[in-house]
Amino acid sequence: MTTIARPRSTRSGVVDRLRAAAAGLDWVLLGAVAVITAFSLFVIDHATENDIPGDPRYFIDRQILFVAMGTILMVVAMRLNLEWLSRWAWGLWGGLLGLLAVVFVVGDAVNGSNRWISIGPLNVQPSELGKVGLAVILAGIAIERMDSVGTTRFTLL
Repeated sequence: MTTIARPRSTRSGVVDRLRAAAAGLDWVLLGAVAVITAFSLFVIDHATENDIPGDPRYFIDRQILFVAMGTILMVVAMRLNLEWLSRWAWGLWGGLLGLLAVVFVVGDAVNGSNRWISIGPLNVQPSELGKVGLAVILAGIAIERMDSVGTTRFTLL
């Protein structure tokens, strides 16, 4: 008797990958962030409902948009291959310095200093991107020079 093995469905492969990704999550931390975010949305909704006449939901709608964008960016960041990203550490460093230089050319002055770049309805502050970028850059450099980590020369540099 011959049996024919059916190929595994793609759906089952996706479910397996989702389960593997979920197993690596810190659920307590994710739950704490969700509770703090929900409470913050509640406070913003009630504290700003009368700030803009005719549009009581202006600030809460913007904040919900930012939470959604942050969630999408979190999922993207979780999917990044850090080893691949570490190969681009020096390129990221150059890009970060370039963004900071762009602020002086096209940046908007807020309270007397150029810190923001306006992109449509959003204002981007490259120094905030730089905080996350610098962590990735330094991690990439440390991975690149793994055998010299812990030496006095590496620490001083």
